[in-house]
Amino acid sequence: MKPKILVFSLYLTGLLTTAPSCTEDTEPDLFPFSENYTLTLENLSFYADHGRYNQVNLKREDGSLCLLDFDVLRVQRNQNILAIHIAKPVGCAVKYELVWDGTLMESFPMRANIFVRALGENCGSGDTETEVLQVDLEKTFKTLSPAEIDSTIFNVRDACSQQDFYCKENCDLTVSTESN
Repeated sequence: MKPKILVFSLYLTGLLTTAPSCTEDTEPDLFPFSENYTLTLENLSFYADHGRYNQVNLKREDGSLCLLDFDVLRVQRNQNILAIHIAKPVGCAVKYELVWDGTLMESFPMRANIFVRALGENCGSGDTETEVLQVDLEKTFKTLSPAEIDSTIFNVRDACSQQDFYCKENCDLTVSTESN
């Protein structure tokens, strides 16, 4: 019995030492759709940037990230236009950031996660007003084909809360006021 175990051990050792390695010399492309770019519009900066997206995701609900009191109230999509309704302090000049990691989640249908962040200075708290961001999906998601845009769920995520809006096809979603 011992010679069979010895032969098997030698065979297994030889197989493991001569087998090709399972590691690659180069890092695989984990994000095949990613192309970092920035678009600057009137009151909106759009970032397709995996690193920036990860920073926002790690600091979500962190007080240092959210210096302005704002809330995403409603998300609507009509064909190629995504409308994001935001409550912000009255009279506050706000610049918005939309941050996408540059990838589509390979699910069916595909999904793109987008963070919304509001930036403003000297904004008080108290009364709020609603502002609507109009996002042209073909212009901002320029690395996606029209067919990909049509079939993608756009998951709009408030960077300062756990509120997410899963916008599939044409949608009209509002903040839920129901308590569990």
